[in-house]
Amino acid sequence: MIDTPGCKNLWLQLDTNNSNTFVIGVVYRHTNSNYEDFQDKLDATIAKLSATSSKYYICGDFYIDLLKYHEDKRVEAYIHMLHSYGCYIFPNYPTRVTPNSSTLIDHVYTNNASDDLQNFILVHDISDHYPLFISAGSINPEFHQKKPTRRTLKFFQLEAFLTDLSDIMNKVITKNLYTTPVGNLFRSLLKSLNLYLINMLP
Repeated sequence: MIDTPGCKNLWLQLDTNNSNTFVIGVVYRHTNSNYEDFQDKLDATIAKLSATSSKYYICGDFYIDLLKYHEDKRVEAYIHMLHSYGCYIFPNYPTRVTPNSSTLIDHVYTNNASDDLQNFILVHDISDHYPLFISAGSINPEFHQKKPTRRTLKFFQLEAFLTDLSDIMNKVITKNLYTTPVGNLFRSLLKSLNLYLINMLP
C-alpha cells in the first residue's frame, strides 16, 4: 500500500492452483503528489514484495516522465530504484501524445522475467492516455496443450463484412455512446463481434 497524499492505489493477490502467487497493483499518482515521498513509499512497497516469492505487476498513471531519464536527476534516481529490485519497466515509448508534447507517464513494473512476457501500447484516442497491456503467458500449463483452430475464409465477403461491421458499431457503440460506460461498450462490442464471427466465419 502506497500511503501518501495524492496517490490512489489498489492491490490484488491471486493464488493459483500450482502454488504460484501473483500480486497486481494499480496506481494513480496525482500531479500535485510529493515526488520524493511517493518514491520512498513505492520503494518500501516493492521491498516488501521482493521479500516474498510472489510475482508482481504494478501498473498505472505515475505522472513521472521516464523519457526524461537523461535530463532529470529525480527520474534517473527513480529508475535506478526500480532496477535495484530487478524490476522490468514497460513500455519504452510515449503513452500520452498531444500536438505539443510526448510523455511516458503510464508504466508497468514487474519482477517476472518470463520469456513469454510481452508489452503493447494500444494507439487509440479513447482517452488522452494510450491504453497499455501486457501478456505474461498462461498460468495454466494445460493452455498450451490445446489444439489450435482456424477460421475458414472460404465464403468470406469483404463488402458484406464491412457493411455488417458498420451496423454492429452503430447498434452497440453509437446509440449508447453517451449513456453507457466505455468498458461496458467495449465488452458489448467484443461479444457482438465474436457472435458474428462464429456465425459467418466458423
